Amino acid sequence: MVAFRPVAALAAGAIAAQLPLFGLVLQGQVPALQAALGWSTTPKCVFKNGVCMEGATVEAGKTCMPKCSDATKSPSDNTSLACPVSNGKSSPDNGWWLICGQGTGACAKNNELGAIVTCPAAAKSTSGLPPTTRS
Repeated sequence: MVAFRPVAALAAGAIAAQLPLFGLVLQGQVPALQAALGWSTTPKCVFKNGVCMEGATVEAGKTCMPKCSDATKSPSDNTSLACPVSNGKSSPDNGWWLICGQGTGACAKNNELGAIVTCPAAAKSTSGLPPTTRS
């Protein structure tokens, strides 16, 4: 029984000596998990019923001034549309995780802005003549 104590102490010491190594392995895995979050491209927004004056898309955190694809039409609301900011690190990230998906690849799709902003057709004359203006 007395001989068992030195062996047990030796085994406990050997295990204890490995704990710092085990901790370093675990610590090495945590940054890899954190780096896996986010997308390889910046999330972008589009104007659902036309284009943005700034271009076809705007990056997260920027604004989009709606413009109808048909130059003869005007948006029903000329207020700029805000493309939500994204940090890409944790869900829900202003809704981006639902739009882009999880992972490290490119964001899956663009966020559509301004669903209620429309590009109505110009008023048509029922008589077939152009509308007249009153002085």
